[in-house]
Amino acid sequence: MSLIQEPGFVTSKQSIKTTPREFIFKYIRFLPLILICLAVALTLAWLKLRYSMPYYSASGTMLIRSEGRPSGGDKLEDLLQNKQSVNIRNEVEVLHSSVLAGSVVTALNLQTQYHNIGNVKYFVLYTLSPFRLEIVNQKDSSVGFTVPIIVTDKNRFTIKGETKEYFFGEKFMFANNTIRIQLTAKSNPVGFESKEFAIIWMPKSAATGLVNGSLDVSIVNGNTTILGISLESQHPLMAADIINQLMKEYNYSNVEEKRQTLVNTVQFIDERLDTIKAELSGVEKTLQRFAERSGSVDLESQSQVYIENLSQSTDQIVQQQVKINILNYLLNYLSSATNNNKLVPNVLDVEEPTLPPLINGYNQMQMELQTKLQTVPEGNQRIKDLQVNIENLRQDIIENLNNVKKAYYIQLNSLEGYSKSTESRLLSLPGKGKEQAEIGRQQKILEELYKFLLTKKIETSISSASTIANSRVLEPASASWAPVKPDRKAMYFMAFFFGLIIPIGFIAIKEYLNDKIESREDLESLTPTPLLGEIGHVDDGEMMIVKPSSRTYISEQFRIIRTNLQFILKKIECPVILITSSFGGEGKSFVSTNVGAVMAIAGKKTVVLELDIRKPKVMAGLDLKGRKGFTNYVMGSVSPEELPVKVPDVDNLYIIPCGPLPPNPVEILMDPMLDELMVWLKKNFDVIIIDSAPVGIVSDSMILSRFADCTLYLVRQQYTFKKQAALITEILENKRLPKLLMILNDVQVKRGYGSYYGYGYGYATKGKKGDGYFEEDKSKNKWFNLIGNRNNPSKNR
Repeated sequence: MSLIQEPGFVTSKQSIKTTPREFIFKYIRFLPLILICLAVALTLAWLKLRYSMPYYSASGTMLIRSEGRPSGGDKLEDLLQNKQSVNIRNEVEVLHSSVLAGSVVTALNLQTQYHNIGNVKYFVLYTLSPFRLEIVNQKDSSVGFTVPIIVTDKNRFTIKGETKEYFFGEKFMFANNTIRIQLTAKSNPVGFESKEFAIIWMPKSAATGLVNGSLDVSIVNGNTTILGISLESQHPLMAADIINQLMKEYNYSNVEEKRQTLVNTVQFIDERLDTIKAELSGVEKTLQRFAERSGSVDLESQSQVYIENLSQSTDQIVQQQVKINILNYLLNYLSSATNNNKLVPNVLDVEEPTLPPLINGYNQMQMELQTKLQTVPEGNQRIKDLQVNIENLRQDIIENLNNVKKAYYIQLNSLEGYSKSTESRLLSLPGKGKEQAEIGRQQKILEELYKFLLTKKIETSISSASTIANSRVLEPASASWAPVKPDRKAMYFMAFFFGLIIPIGFIAIKEYLNDKIESREDLESLTPTPLLGEIGHVDDGEMMIVKPSSRTYISEQFRIIRTNLQFILKKIECPVILITSSFGGEGKSFVSTNVGAVMAIAGKKTVVLELDIRKPKVMAGLDLKGRKGFTNYVMGSVSPEELPVKVPDVDNLYIIPCGPLPPNPVEILMDPMLDELMVWLKKNFDVIIIDSAPVGIVSDSMILSRFADCTLYLVRQQYTFKKQAALITEILENKRLPKLLMILNDVQVKRGYGSYYGYGYGYATKGKKGDGYFEEDKSKNKWFNLIGNRNNPSKNR
């Protein structure tokens, strides 16, 4: 079926696109809800900021210097040197250690904190406290306590909740502890925002945990050894002091660690010097006794050549034996159980390239063990694994030293062989010369070794006196008086974001879950059935809206429908208009009555047939008393002339009542008497309107369609389900009803809703879906609508 488009009549072939202006006006009705949510969210954000304690941040940087140096020259010194490449991640953990944090707590007295309690929040006094807590006698140092005091005047105070007054400086018992609160000279205790204070004392472990918990240490750049230290606190000066003190404590502990290593080295050298001094003294006494026993004999003139050769070989043997002695001392040092946890001292000289990496690694692991013991318990598996590795490396060093010692002995044997060959040439000399040379050689060995160790002792002593830390403060921490928490901009942004997203999300979900037809655009997108017109919403529940003198917008809407119908039915002398819908409550009786009224006002004698014989509403809606009607006519009790009932106040408008409700409505409508009645009506009236039952529920409308020239299908806004559009399309495509046209009924007043913005019209009904056709549902769900008027009942539906 195709229809010619005329002015005021919209078909589905028209393409209506939603413009940005229409989109804005469609959803502008939700603007109050969005503004309310934004206001609530911003108010909550303001309250959060108002009552939250501010946090301040301080940060500083320090450089960790690497003490490694390229090997060369004195190889044994490089081997045993305590200086090594720094592991920057280890230093990060050291700065996070509880040992350093505990030193900071002690230095700054962070176990005791002073708060001034205001009406809304408290203030951290830190260095501005007018008094200080002194603990005279403490029962349990592992339990913290808080002293809430109220200052009475400059000299007295009370404990909150008690009436007794105390003088500042007076000892008293609190929480099983004897304490005293002493005034300081910094400020007047009555000159603060409030007279209520809180003195908080916490165990050192708790204060240490607070410092470590708010401390952040990070590597500034992966290619550098610069560390950034930051901390957040409720007082900006406290944050800066903690960071500066932490860097100071780190430098101090680093210097002390180095100094202790040098002290161990000096102690090792002293022990070796005492031993060598005793041996040298013995050799000198031996030489003295030899001279006394044998007298002074100058053998050099007799064996000058032999002695010079022997002297050269002796020097080489001396050097080799010095090295062997050094190795022996080192082996004894490493083999001693008392030195297991000590660094190998840097005092010796061995020309062996395989040993420096081992001993350097051994010293490095010892340092790592001492560093980890500051933050990890000794029983920890990591500590045990490290100790095992140190022991294995120590055994490797001992084994390598033994191998080097064997190599040195081989070289020594070679030198001694050469020396013996030279000595054999002196056999002819007196035995006194040989004995004298042997004693001299021993004396020279001990003197060289003594001089070497004495030189190292002086160097080590100088190093100990000039020890500096391997770190340097690049940027001391400074206090920032602008709070970093809570972040006002972020808080307001989040409040604004959620203030928008929550109502918009609610609206989106609400719109998505809405399965009711909302607008003309919905109809045009769901079904190709032409739309004849729209009927607005009536709040007063009056059935008859269209009257001769009425000029309301509802009346004008019915006049537009009448005009559109004239284009559709212009060649039909007595048109029959069938009015139906998907189910009950969509306004068929209301539309039938008013369409009939608007036709009658135009001078056409109009009759409305109340053929919804299952649930008739026309007569009741017009407050007309019961009359004999169609069912009486079918039963033969009345004639056609007796059926029409004149509608008061509207000329040319008549109603044919339903009559008594029959038990068999379908059979009544199929009775031939209805055909005779329609013939009589066409002879006596200009327009016939049939108020029929819903086509989606019963087949009454299909039976009556044989008389109709046009079918008006009612769709009620926010009442008819969208899925009913499939039924309308099916009826249209299969031509089950003649000239099917839709009317959008009960268009409710919604500010800015789709194509209805700026123009208010609509009505409501009281009818219930399916009411009167099936068993009444007693348990109807009721939903609370935040926006819009979803179901405004009226008695005329």
